[in-house]
Amino acid sequence: MKNQLDSTNLRNQIYDIILGMIVRREIKPGEKIYEEQLAKQIGVSRTPIRETLCSLENDGIIKNVPRRGAFVNNLSKETIIEILQIREVLEGLIVRVVTPNLPPKTLQKLKKCLDKIDAIPDDALFNITKAHTAILKRTTVCIV
Repeated sequence: MKNQLDSTNLRNQIYDIILGMIVRREIKPGEKIYEEQLAKQIGVSRTPIRETLCSLENDGIIKNVPRRGAFVNNLSKETIIEILQIREVLEGLIVRVVTPNLPPKTLQKLKKCLDKIDAIPDDALFNITKAHTAILKRTTVCIV
């Protein structure tokens, strides 16, 4: 699974990777999380894994048990949806706060990306949305 990770936001990327593994049930509820194994799998040292596990614990996704390790919490479908909704709001706020301070070159790159998305025909976007919804439903079914 070794990914090309960007060192500028390594923690966020590792957070998303591990959260994805939990949501897809690659790491199951109640299962112990092995830092060293995750570090090898993702291709990073144990330090960013440890930092990410602290963030996941703060978000209620995992529980750190002294002298035993980190374990995935048994989360209800409702709790997971609530967590994702909170992240959605926070990430939107972050974009609104940070965007005015971005260098013009970065803003141009973002505009080009948005232009590419705008150029996608509506029926193709509909199919992408349908596929995304199907994946989301499948993930939600696995969580329950």
